[in-house]
Amino acid sequence: LDVAKSKQLLAEAGYPNGVDVNLMVIARQPEQRIGELVKQMWDTAGLRTNLDVMERLASIDRAVSKNFQAYYWAQSSNPDPDIQSRTITCGQPTNYGNYCNPELDKCMADGRSVYDNNERQKIYERCLRIIQEDAIVGAGYFVPYNRVFNKSVKGLTVHWGETDLRTAWLDK
Repeated sequence: LDVAKSKQLLAEAGYPNGVDVNLMVIARQPEQRIGELVKQMWDTAGLRTNLDVMERLASIDRAVSKNFQAYYWAQSSNPDPDIQSRTITCGQPTNYGNYCNPELDKCMADGRSVYDNNERQKIYERCLRIIQEDAIVGAGYFVPYNRVFNKSVKGLTVHWGETDLRTAWLDK
């Protein structure tokens, strides 16, 4: 966190003394703990943060009605862009921030239309640049999937967080 840069950007945006922000989090772990960590960082950077800790269904109701400033919740940690697109594609029900960028939608559709994983990765890297430049979402943490298979299972590959069994065989 570059505190000086954050404060400079706030001043340039017309908030030289900082700004008040409400961060809605679900009253469960890890969301609440991560919300507390984010609050500490944002407070230091000039975003005076109020944690609005809510029961899960109440927070979803507020998110759906677009009645929040910032919202942190744990969702699927599966990195497959098709799964993540539910929160960033125009008009999706869990696109709580109402973000809409037709360029990103086209990029995501391009990625879904390609079967070759190497080509698909290049397309999704382009999509990720759009997401990062627009600063629409951020990750608080990532939970890796642990997969255990018998040593006689061969030819497994993992793409976008999912085990691909199409090339697998048993070596007995």
